[in-house]
Amino acid sequence: MSGSRFWTEIINTLYPGEDPTDILTMIDILGRARNTAVGPNELEDGYKFAAGVICVLLRPFKPPSYIQALRIFRQRFQGIANSTHLQSTFSNSFSPGLLYAPNALAAINAGFNALFY
Repeated sequence: MSGSRFWTEIINTLYPGEDPTDILTMIDILGRARNTAVGPNELEDGYKFAAGVICVLLRPFKPPSYIQALRIFRQRFQGIANSTHLQSTFSNSFSPGLLYAPNALAAINAGFNALFY
């Protein structure tokens, strides 16, 4: 399983200059980490969780400050799809609050700074 099922949403939520494969890679990395940490569940597997946190899903429910912080964060990882260094850096940015949040909305409500180092 991967985040590729969110391809349409990824395309529809890109910021200027973003590569959709970078966003997909971020969703896949976070989705795998989330599934490893807590396991998938019936309502929200790790990839759906990741798509929500990375601002592909649940966008209307996010505060503007979260969206802006994540936009800057996503820019830091331009080229991640083809860079093992960026992939490793991204993986190491996850806080326990992100990986163990009850669901994507709870993670978002905790605020960006509680989720990523």
